Amino acid sequence: MNDSLRQLSHGPNTTPIAVRPAVQPMRQQGGRLYGIELLARRAAAREGEGAGPVLSLLHEPVDWMQLDVTMLREAASHALTQTRPTLVFVNLSEATAANPLTRDRYLTAAEGCAAALPPGRLVVEINENLTASVGDLDALIAALRERNMAVAMDDFHASAECWRKVRANWDCIKIDCARLSLDEAQRALRDLTEHPNPDCSPVLIAEAVATDAVREAMFAAGAYAVQGWISGPPRFLEGG
Repeated sequence: MNDSLRQLSHGPNTTPIAVRPAVQPMRQQGGRLYGIELLARRAAAREGEGAGPVLSLLHEPVDWMQLDVTMLREAASHALTQTRPTLVFVNLSEATAANPLTRDRYLTAAEGCAAALPPGRLVVEINENLTASVGDLDALIAALRERNMAVAMDDFHASAECWRKVRANWDCIKIDCARLSLDEAQRALRDLTEHPNPDCSPVLIAEAVATDAVREAMFAAGAYAVQGWISGPPRFLEGG
């Protein structure tokens, strides 16, 4: 593990938090691996406890800029060393993306990060909560693509704001089954499939899928892959 992950929360006005990278798979129908998401998780207190809760659920201040850059580099490193190459997804926090200063610092740090990878192998997830115009989103997406990365809209939950942001030029849209009923998630997938953005054809992934029934319903409605506890909880990277 990159030692900087353990130090990422040390700094002005931050609380020391031990963090480790964990992975969760995304699978196509039939079980074929489509990609993995690299997640920042609180380090387990004891061996065998598994990956801890997501950082955004912790009520401690975190240096999100440092976390985002460190996780991006971890994701790029992991993508380079995979024995079976697959897409690697990693989050860009709302806190970093919403601030022009930290966003520019992130983009500077991202220069060359994925240069040794095939285009689009590294996928940056941008949360739908980010307050931005479609034009601003397209500019950020273009900047990340210039750095050899693909871009996903994370946590789509069919609100009017989500539908507005769908008009941006996404490579992937992740539908949040934790925030939608089964009927709502199916309807969203069908609408995204039947009324696509004329400027792009994003891959549709259903996330937070917890049961076989939901998984099969998502595939039937048009999901290309699913992610969630149906494949097991996030697992720490070996050696992480």
